[in-house]
Amino acid sequence: MTDRIDDLVASLDSLVRRGRGRWTRSACGVTRSEREIPALLDGDAYVPATSRARVLLVSGLSGRPDDVAQAVRALGVFAAGGPQLASEIALSAVPCGNPDGLAADAGPGNGAGGDPSTGYPREGNYFHDQQNPETRHLWRWVGFQAPDLVLELRSGNHTRWEANQSAGLMAPAVGAMPLRDDGSLLAALGTGNPNGLGAIPGLRLTAPAHHVSGELGRLWSLVTQFPDWGPSPARHALDS
Repeated sequence: MTDRIDDLVASLDSLVRRGRGRWTRSACGVTRSEREIPALLDGDAYVPATSRARVLLVSGLSGRPDDVAQAVRALGVFAAGGPQLASEIALSAVPCGNPDGLAADAGPGNGAGGDPSTGYPREGNYFHDQQNPETRHLWRWVGFQAPDLVLELRSGNHTRWEANQSAGLMAPAVGAMPLRDDGSLLAALGTGNPNGLGAIPGLRLTAPAHHVSGELGRLWSLVTQFPDWGPSPARHALDS
């Protein structure tokens, strides 16, 4: 079902045009079938210093169409927020971390014996992973982008916030429950010294489609109003 990938790329290209220079379409790695893992990059994603909060939206690690649609919808809502929101938040995104699973309707598997939704942190063997290369690409790419917050979106029947160990005051502000150490990307980013740099705060929102806009609107307001908002430990390490 490669049409799903074509539709995703078309949606991202449309967002780039709507953003009027805000985003560029990029890739954060390749799959076993040599398919790119698409990404949207804000212009401030890698600059040494910015007054904007750097947030990375991640979704579709499951390869489920509903999760990917959730991410694309959220990006559209953010784009509709206008220049004021964009002046305060630098939002980048990986809307589908498992494009082979999406294309083959194989989620949460990737069609090569791997599962990009679990198995973190990743160590070594970066160029020779025969089953789960997506996890290695994502682990390194997210770590060295070093956002101030990683936001994972999942589609679900009920609204629930979860937070990794580094989410700090953001967790109670959105009513998030602690994220269990389940081998997920978000959980692993919040503990220890990921990629030899530092931890990255993370929140996971699981919600039905009609709740996403309101929940993210609440989060964006918190991000822009937090008095102690600042670079993540990973960003501090890179800057130093």
